[in-house]
Amino acid sequence: MMRLAPEITLRPYQPAGVNREAVADATELHSDVLLDGRPIGARVSGSQLEAAVQCSAGWLIFSTGDTPDEEMLRISLVGSNGTLLDAARIGGPYSTGAFSNLRFEPPSGVHFRFIDNADWRVEVFDAPQVSLPWWPDAKGVWRGSQLSRYFRVLRTPV
Repeated sequence: MMRLAPEITLRPYQPAGVNREAVADATELHSDVLLDGRPIGARVSGSQLEAAVQCSAGWLIFSTGDTPDEEMLRISLVGSNGTLLDAARIGGPYSTGAFSNLRFEPPSGVHFRFIDNADWRVEVFDAPQVSLPWWPDAKGVWRGSQLSRYFRVLRTPV
């Protein structure tokens, strides 16, 4: 069963002895995942938590980087043991969007709006699925070159 997970929060990651502004200028911002205020060992891309959803695999975390005129949505699946299982990004240069209209499609789907006046859907798998790194989920979705996925991202124009 999927549900909103208010017990999950993000804390911006700052390496020891490094100025936060220097980190923001040099790299993409990352955050530590907290469960009831305590770190669980996972670090995800993004600094602004949009939503956290508990699912059978752990937590599906939606975050943004709070970057005007180039907002990207990061989707991270963190296992209940604190391991980052899978990640994807929606967006690109000069794309803007606002995360909204989160709703569930049981047993494993989450719908939302973000960019392109489209309905986006994340489907979480019960087990990892084989993937081809050069075969994208949907237009505007970016991933690393992994050979398995724990979720897929679908886009339906409205």
